[in-house]
Amino acid sequence: MDELRAAVLYEVLAKGPDVRRAALSWHLVKPGLKGIKLLKAWSRASGVGVDALEDIEPMLRLHRICLDDRSLDADAGKILKHFAADGLRRLQDPTSKRRPPKR
Repeated sequence: MDELRAAVLYEVLAKGPDVRRAALSWHLVKPGLKGIKLLKAWSRASGVGVDALEDIEPMLRLHRICLDDRSLDADAGKILKHFAADGLRRLQDPTSKRRPPKR
């Protein structure tokens, strides 16, 4: 992954937990769904509201994080693993000064 792609992926995925949950649950959405049916199914799978997904979906698709075949871009998956590892470290060390990225 080149540095520019990594920076773009980080910035998109750092926008908040709803963005990350949507990306992580993309593969659970039945292929062939479109429009509101897609958003409702994705909402059920991710726990992210339909209104939020209306804003998140174009961003994840435009940046090729969520792909048409319902897979997740491999580089995005690596970035998401780093977010998860960082969150786990903060849970294990409550005195940590590290804070989640601001939205």
